[in-house]
Amino acid sequence: MLKRALSATPEAFRNAGRRYALVPIQVSGCFHPKVHLRLGTDRARLIIGSANATAAGWGSNQEIFTAIDWSRRGEDPTTTVTGPLIRKAYDYLESWLAAIPGDAMDFKLHLHRRDSPWLGELRSNSDPIELPDGSAIDLFCERGDGTPGILNRLSALTAGEMAKRLVVISPYWDNDLSALQELRRALNHCPTIIALNPAKNEFPIDAIDADDPAKFSAVHDDEDAHRFLHAKVILIETDVADHLLFGSANCSDEALGSVTKSARNAEVSVYRRFPPGRGMDLLGLDLGNVIDRRDIRRPAPDSKMFEAGHSAVPAGTIEAVERSFTWWPPKGKDAAGASILLTGSALPVNPVGNGQHRVLLPFDPVFPVIVRVQFGDGRVSDPIVVHDETALRLASPGVTDRRLRTAFNRVLAGEEDIIDLALQAHLLFALDDSAPTRQGHATERAEHASSAAEPREYETPDEFRRAVARRPGTGESGRFSLEDPGLLDLLAIILRGVTDVGGKEARKKRDEEEDRDLHAGETEDGDEINEVAPEEAAGQPNENTGPSATTAEERVFTPADIERRRRQLLKAMAAFEKMLRYLAEHPQSVSNRLTAQTAFMLNLMLFACTKKHRKADGGSARLMALAPGSTGDRELTFAVRAGRLLQQIWVGGRDGALVDHLQIDPRYSSMPDDVFFLIAMSRWAIARAFLAASATSLSTALQASAVKIYRSTLRYGPVDADAEQSFIERLDASLDFKPDETGKLIEHCRQFAAAVGSR
Repeated sequence: MLKRALSATPEAFRNAGRRYALVPIQVSGCFHPKVHLRLGTDRARLIIGSANATAAGWGSNQEIFTAIDWSRRGEDPTTTVTGPLIRKAYDYLESWLAAIPGDAMDFKLHLHRRDSPWLGELRSNSDPIELPDGSAIDLFCERGDGTPGILNRLSALTAGEMAKRLVVISPYWDNDLSALQELRRALNHCPTIIALNPAKNEFPIDAIDADDPAKFSAVHDDEDAHRFLHAKVILIETDVADHLLFGSANCSDEALGSVTKSARNAEVSVYRRFPPGRGMDLLGLDLGNVIDRRDIRRPAPDSKMFEAGHSAVPAGTIEAVERSFTWWPPKGKDAAGASILLTGSALPVNPVGNGQHRVLLPFDPVFPVIVRVQFGDGRVSDPIVVHDETALRLASPGVTDRRLRTAFNRVLAGEEDIIDLALQAHLLFALDDSAPTRQGHATERAEHASSAAEPREYETPDEFRRAVARRPGTGESGRFSLEDPGLLDLLAIILRGVTDVGGKEARKKRDEEEDRDLHAGETEDGDEINEVAPEEAAGQPNENTGPSATTAEERVFTPADIERRRRQLLKAMAAFEKMLRYLAEHPQSVSNRLTAQTAFMLNLMLFACTKKHRKADGGSARLMALAPGSTGDRELTFAVRAGRLLQQIWVGGRDGALVDHLQIDPRYSSMPDDVFFLIAMSRWAIARAFLAASATSLSTALQASAVKIYRSTLRYGPVDADAEQSFIERLDASLDFKPDETGKLIEHCRQFAAAVGSR
């Protein structure tokens, strides 16, 4: 079905590979499950049924499905015992996804573990789970891998019981009804009812003997006669219980297998056990409309019961970063001489190690990109959607910590400012112990220089050529080396009015217009965006974004308020410097989170220097000074603090600088935006510190430090001079510096750059 759809209606996949991943799965028969699994921070919802993700499946067909909810804090006892089913479904899906190579899928699986840590606390069940109402539930997850099939397990659950009636609903069957007859034999040929739509069905009526006692019942009224009955149901009524199975599995050998033979399809069905007589009531079926088999429409002569996968030629996996396409061949396929077929061209791929092959496109791809692979033996693969790794990461950045999310919302609503975010320093500067190991691609690191003042040395000629060939960074590429969703949100907040980080605002507006209808009911499973856990709600001020709310700009501060905010600032600076010391001692712990963390700290300190705190007496106070004066605490000056932390980040000591351990994907043709922000803000901050301290004893040391920092920033490739100047001008304006002050700052930036170029 996917192969046909990609070939026939590629325009229907305009968001494929960018807003969602589309992953072909290969099994001996058909990959046939219909599963929707939503994972939250404290809850999950599993939907299993018979409906395909098509207009017919979700609109016109007659289907069957169920929703299984689980909640860590659920008051309903049923939602607390279904956890093993959620874990079983996740394990089933994860086993397919983990086999897909590439960074995009690695990142997604990492998000599951990070944002739904409760998955690690659950264990899947091996037997049906007894529910509080006396019924039982289980999932039959068939992989088509030679293990006992669905029919085998269903027979085991009904063993020792006397079958009184069998009811079967299935849109597709074996041409010889072999699975149905096998099921009836396992139940000692109990009375059988086949429920169908007599006017619209695929039942092979000629395959059943004329004297067969099976009966037929119409499952429709006059209004539903035009609807295709696509539900799959097996109900076995015994003297002990009603056994109900429904989901994706048709009544066919491929789906069910037999008592002695495994199935070939991948399927997922729900098993329920109820007290005798309850099954039909819960299904809501009326089997009283018995029909004569002569009134059943015969299938068309060329009707196909299901699409076999024998002719499939898998393409493998292809992932794109800008013009670079990386291809992982399917298992067992020889990649020698293979080419990617795109827009009428055959683009040969070259091996790059780790089972990967790569091609650099001579043009910028326009997504969605649907390609085929031509193997060296001339065979051409099925079509495949190319994954845009950067877009997929941005489409699902993960869940931001609730406490950070609440704090960010208050700042965005104008109720608080960036100083209030300093309260979250313990979260913002926490080490990222859960960062995924990216095995999909090699990443390049800035090499440790023998001296921080030396230019970067390149390990190989290819590495040097890549760096030289990079387009100058502008901060507007939409690509980030940073993966933490909370810190990406933080960047967007501190740079509001300066730049649209990652095109987030433009994308948000476009997506809202495009998805307004699709988002309806998005929070119906309880994962509301602003929800705060009860244990975290204590002490949180009430949100009030209405007209009567006091904005951060209108706040009047008491001396106690000002002192409290100054303590918050000092604690945040101490926490950041403590983190830097730890990273200097444990450089293997440095991650690209440092880009946003540094940008936040620089912005926080300069905001503290420029923000006037209004007092009730009409006066004002600032939390921090730009430079040391004759009185006051040197540690509460921007020049001292910024100079010290930037020296450690960019220059370091005998073991090198912290930035030497940042990772940049070598496939990027220009530097990621967060690295651009780090470079531009570091240059801006050290120049601002030098200007502030130009009349003090610090000026000589700061000038020497500024030159070293500038030289160090050159190791990450070129920065567009116009983009950098515009960025700095907007940064200064956001902090209320006057145009003439900004002009002096830019002139000093030029002088530092010239000093670097002359040495």
